[in-house]
Amino acid sequence: MPKGSSVSFGNLRPTSSPQCVFSAEHMNMYVTWLQQTCKLNVDATSAPFPNAREFNAFIRAQGPRYPQARAHCQHVRHPNDRFSKEYCPVCLFHIHINYIKFIDVAWDRKGGPYRKADADEEYAQIGRARHFARMELANHMHKVDALAEQERWWNTQNPKLDISGVYSCCQVQDMYRAWLNLPSPTPGAKPHGPKTVSWSADTKDFTRRSADEMDWEYNA
Repeated sequence: MPKGSSVSFGNLRPTSSPQCVFSAEHMNMYVTWLQQTCKLNVDATSAPFPNAREFNAFIRAQGPRYPQARAHCQHVRHPNDRFSKEYCPVCLFHIHINYIKFIDVAWDRKGGPYRKADADEEYAQIGRARHFARMELANHMHKVDALAEQERWWNTQNPKLDISGVYSCCQVQDMYRAWLNLPSPTPGAKPHGPKTVSWSADTKDFTRRSADEMDWEYNA
């Protein structure tokens, strides 16, 4: 297991304090939110490192100060959608991208990605956080890809229904390719039969989360 990481619901969550990516002001806000909203007995040194959805829940709780935060959406979804009760696939994708952008601000401020001769432990901590954020997105897209294939199969079975305006996993695939600057897939590719998407026993099904959407595994 990489140094500075812990297993949480199938992902490696940094064990370092979020102080490496939060400013002093935001760290104080984050700890206050953990204490008052999440009922965790923590301080700045023991506060758990947030994942993408937890970070979104935190900035959403701050009100209009952070307009990039995603609230539970009412977007029209694909008829075969089964990803989340609170968010459409597009909003979930933006939650991950916002999280990556947030950590990249700290990474740029620290001089990444070029390691300097005076690189310190904080540099390594931010690097692990950056890796964690991207691995979360990659794992998320693995599920999106399987569900997008189900959507395409559903489309072939229901050709008369107009789904041009829905927020779908297929749309997220296009957004992800654009974010990675990858070419679009070959037109006319035939969809495969539907696949079953399953989660391992240590992966929390976030469609069944409580309203505060927390993932914390913390023992006070």
